[in-house]
Amino acid sequence: MFVVDIDPKDGGDDSFDALEARHGALPETVETLTGGGGRHLFYKWPEGADIRNEASGTLGVGIDIRGVNGQVVSPPSIHPETGRAYMFEIEHDLLDGAVIADAPQWLIDLLTTPPAAAEPRKEKAPRAFGDMPGDIWAHTTSWADELTKLGAELHSQHRDNTGGYYEMWTRPGKTKHQGASASLYYGGTDVLKVFTPNWTGLTVGETYTLWGLHVTLEHEGDYAEAARIHGQQQRQLGDDIPQPTIDPETGEEEPVEKPMVFTNGRYLNDITNELVSLMVKLNNPPRLFRHGEVVSQLTGDELSAVDRVRMLNVVEMSVRPVKTTKNDIVPSRIDPSTLDVSMLRLLENLPVVQSIMRAPFLRANGTVCADVGYDRASGNYMTSTVNTNVPANPTPADVAAGVAVLDDFIYDFPLATESDRAHLFALLLTPLVRHLVPLTPLFVLDGNGPGVGKNLLAKSCMYVATGQWVQTDPLPLDSEEQRKQITALMSTGRSVALFDEAHIVSGTSLARLITSTTWGDRLLGYSKQVAYPNRITVVALGNNVDIQGDMPRRSILIRLESNVEHPYDRQDFRHNDLRHWVETNRAKLLGSLLTILVAWHQAGRPSSNVRLGSFDAWASIVGGALANAGVEGFLANAASMRDRGATDDGDMQEHLNELSRHFYGRAFTTRQVASLLEDNFLDTMPPRLGNDRARVQQSLGHVYRRYSGRWLGTCRIVPDGITSGSRRFIIEHSSAAPASDSPF
Repeated sequence: MFVVDIDPKDGGDDSFDALEARHGALPETVETLTGGGGRHLFYKWPEGADIRNEASGTLGVGIDIRGVNGQVVSPPSIHPETGRAYMFEIEHDLLDGAVIADAPQWLIDLLTTPPAAAEPRKEKAPRAFGDMPGDIWAHTTSWADELTKLGAELHSQHRDNTGGYYEMWTRPGKTKHQGASASLYYGGTDVLKVFTPNWTGLTVGETYTLWGLHVTLEHEGDYAEAARIHGQQQRQLGDDIPQPTIDPETGEEEPVEKPMVFTNGRYLNDITNELVSLMVKLNNPPRLFRHGEVVSQLTGDELSAVDRVRMLNVVEMSVRPVKTTKNDIVPSRIDPSTLDVSMLRLLENLPVVQSIMRAPFLRANGTVCADVGYDRASGNYMTSTVNTNVPANPTPADVAAGVAVLDDFIYDFPLATESDRAHLFALLLTPLVRHLVPLTPLFVLDGNGPGVGKNLLAKSCMYVATGQWVQTDPLPLDSEEQRKQITALMSTGRSVALFDEAHIVSGTSLARLITSTTWGDRLLGYSKQVAYPNRITVVALGNNVDIQGDMPRRSILIRLESNVEHPYDRQDFRHNDLRHWVETNRAKLLGSLLTILVAWHQAGRPSSNVRLGSFDAWASIVGGALANAGVEGFLANAASMRDRGATDDGDMQEHLNELSRHFYGRAFTTRQVASLLEDNFLDTMPPRLGNDRARVQQSLGHVYRRYSGRWLGTCRIVPDGITSGSRRFIIEHSSAAPASDSPF
């Protein structure tokens, strides 16, 4: 057999996703989880093939191969650095009957075919007047030139799971047939990352800029000496250095505006304080913000988290680091520790941003913010706006006219009930007040079949809020994939998210997004968990959506029901080109929504008389505004939404009743229940565990803890201590179960 070794720390997960996207999913096989956080996939050795360890890097960055003379560590070994045990992945455990699969032919071909000849990219880094010697030097060469001079060889070219280009290089003294030694351009960066300890002069695991690689190998890491030498060379060349601009009236040179920061002979505290002070003064109008616990930079219409590389760029664009020598002031660099401390202190001195807006919105005091830029009152940053007509004191006639405009917008869509109409209005209102409420439910736009118009309707609503035709993303069923997708989304500060093909709505990550005021996760480039404010409006689209678990009580349903057999053949529309109509009438639609909200505020902010648990603040504002506008049906279908989630509870109740009959009041462990299920001595399975009775023990514990203490009918499951390391449970009975505190 041979092994595919995936190391997430070096980008292996992303490379693996990109690999499967291009060639198709690898077959299920025996899999182990390493003590270092990686994965080993085992495949049968193909007859007549010659698969070697040197094929490492062929599949992408972070994926190694263990073939001829290769070896891997197996369970239950302990990792020497982390102290964690190697173990079989629970669904692919060799000891539970999992088998080693045959490798697909495309994988065998990739591992046995010599890398094709290719030409590396040879672009040169751009620069502008005022850059440091390293930037000037980098402009005169390219990665391909420098690596080739060193004797390195291009190994292969790849695309990551976002389509980004990167290269794999083989170190000097080794041929590309012996495997790759470093990655270049990975993740959209312009750095070389080394993953071999045998590249003379370089450190395994380190990343190098083009200038950094040159200084490390040619100047023994002495940046000051390298800058001095190359500065002299550039001054001798003269013609290659762009000259300062000349004022045509005075004939004098225009001064370079960047203030100097001296880096030598000073305490770290003094350098960072000066650097932060200058950057705060230069951040006007603000482009740097505190976004949750992260320093973020506004780029275009989105926020980007500032890691060390981006922080270095921000510093270099803002100031000129220099140091004093015996006879001169020469260019210098801000060292990594100064960057890290500066970023920490800068976080405390930046304006706090909650969300990026592209439409006027309602402030807490009832006024409308319609100006591009940062609004300190709300914490929102508006990147673009539109001129709306909102009366200073809306009359009932103004509100009625606004409702009529919204009804005209949705006229062609087959909304099932007046509740669906009210909820569609609520969806349109929510982005304009999202910053005023801690939580909002998930909007589920549900159709009774294809072609009813849910995609067009959702995108049109999002266009009203953003002025953009928002891209839809499929909603992953896997909670881990959901987590990655949501983290990437939250880091941008977007105000809306649209998930398509969400025919099943479930997942712990999605539930956490809907029920948490902040979103915390590990972010690339940060050594600790970061948190973002949750100010997003989330919409999921699907046909006859299956809303599972606890999500029904956290969701708002908008149902489209067509009464024709082929709704996609329909021709009788009021708005034949709705996209054009929405683009043309966006200002009118926003004016109508803001008129409804301003009228509600001036009426004394009447609350909705419907409660929605964690979403009460949202229901109070949006429901109150709709009631004040005479729009009926808000949350009228809450009971039917709860019924959608009743199936899980019913399955669990049947399972508990059967456990009660089997154990007669005695405590039991998940191991015992798993054995009974495997041997078919129990008829009922807990919800969401599928039909594979041989692999349920670990999942049983999760399900039992989730339902612990909750009455289902007249019984409930509760913990009852631990036996030999296994948690015990017991079924308790009551002649009358306690009443629920809330229908939500």
